[in-house]
Amino acid sequence: MQVTHEIGSTGIRVSPVALGCWPIAGMTSLDVNRPDSLATLRTAFELGINFFDTAYAYGANGESE
Repeated sequence: MQVTHEIGSTGIRVSPVALGCWPIAGMTSLDVNRPDSLATLRTAFELGINFFDTAYAYGANGESE
């Protein structure tokens, strides 16, 4: 993925597709495990995704960050 978009006028460029990390935090998907979560993140990054949605609500202790 080579196309990026600037966030406002910050100079920060992100992929047009974001990966929502809610399931990775295990909040609603109790069968999620660390190795699979890391594999998902690595694959997304390798495909050019650099925009990860890690809202505070996605885990009590920062699990999704």
